[in-house]
Amino acid sequence: MADFDELTPRDLAQHLIEVAERQLTDNDPQTQFWTALQADTAALPLPMLEDFVRAVYARREDPTAIIDNLWQLGLLRDKAILDRGQNVTERLERNRELIEDMGQLSEQSRRRIGTVLAKAKGEEADRLRRAFAAILDFYSRGQLETLGRLELVTVEQLLEAGRPLPASARPEPSPVDPELVEPAGVAELPQPYLDEFETAPGLVGRSRANISSRPLPTVREQRPGG
Repeated sequence: MADFDELTPRDLAQHLIEVAERQLTDNDPQTQFWTALQADTAALPLPMLEDFVRAVYARREDPTAIIDNLWQLGLLRDKAILDRGQNVTERLERNRELIEDMGQLSEQSRRRIGTVLAKAKGEEADRLRRAFAAILDFYSRGQLETLGRLELVTVEQLLEAGRPLPASARPEPSPVDPELVEPAGVAELPQPYLDEFETAPGLVGRSRANISSRPLPTVREQRPGG
């Protein structure tokens, strides 16, 4: 036995992705997705990856299976990740950046977002309010499933709304600073969510650490129909 190299979780993860690529790939974008994922195994706890592959395998005839289960990898739902011409590696990196940014929203950023929510109308308002509530819910409860309700483009839109305007684009100060007024979009959210959101940084890491602490399952190569 001394002549054999010890298998690491990363070795097992790469093998699992190789199996998935052979069995769960129908087109070039899917091939590019699995290739990008294999290069990113250092950032993926093995149990999370196994849950993801298992979920995609269960829906292997469904072309949206990968997109619908990105939350299993701790990622936002990204409708464009399998579009032809997309750089999958860059989209995965952008996805993680947005999740980190979500956890670093300041009080002033949340108030700016609340102002945008208060001004939004119709279906746009409903979409943005649901997304913002889901962000707060994720960081207060730490449930990965919540990420499945968050679209990457919508999170980008909300985070952009939370950024301060550059000095050259700021309006002249008014007698009442609108950022000091509690906007309707924030006031209507349950206060416990806002309180818990202050502890958001680091929660994703703790969630992944909890998943990583599970016993490593046996990796078996599945055959279609097996």
